[in-house]
Amino acid sequence: MAGQAGHSSWDNINEIISKIIENARTESNATVMALEQSTKQMTWIPPWLRAIYLVILVPHLLLAVGMLPMIYLAFYRASRRQWDRHRRIAKPTFFIWLYVSVTGVVIYWMLYHLFPSMKG
Repeated sequence: MAGQAGHSSWDNINEIISKIIENARTESNATVMALEQSTKQMTWIPPWLRAIYLVILVPHLLLAVGMLPMIYLAFYRASRRQWDRHRRIAKPTFFIWLYVSVTGVVIYWMLYHLFPSMKG
């Protein structure tokens, strides 16, 4: 059967996704603190560059976690053929995804190309 009386498969999916989002938020907070501590150990990085890195990193992480429920909601509304409501959430979700994608590449470049070359 799809579920117990009064529970649909969407209720089960909602429960699973809410647990995933809760864990992701907890992990993102721990990750930000760990990354901040790890960059303090990189003494060869100028403080102004470390500040730029963290200014890019923190919104990247928060928006990456924050867009998870938006993606879920966009898919849910599309599956229910609620096209007007789907478009309202899909448009900002796309731009947040685009920002997270671009800043992800910048963070990767800083971590694996810029910072190691400065250590020399």
